[in-house]
Amino acid sequence: MLGESFYLCPTENESILVAQESLRALVYVTLEEVYKSKKLLHFLRDKICEIKKDLYLCNPNTGSAGVGD
Repeated sequence: MLGESFYLCPTENESILVAQESLRALVYVTLEEVYKSKKLLHFLRDKICEIKKDLYLCNPNTGSAGVGD
């Protein structure tokens, strides 16, 4: 199996080349979705860190920021 190439089997109305292009397009879209998901995860991580910082700086006894009180 090592070194073999695989491609989508063409339908009755398309050539092998068209089937290969369809596979490339599918892989590209999948990779694009992975990239978008990673960007979303980084965004959410940054927002969660901001929230944690805000919670950490809040003094529960006074209801205000704990820095400089």
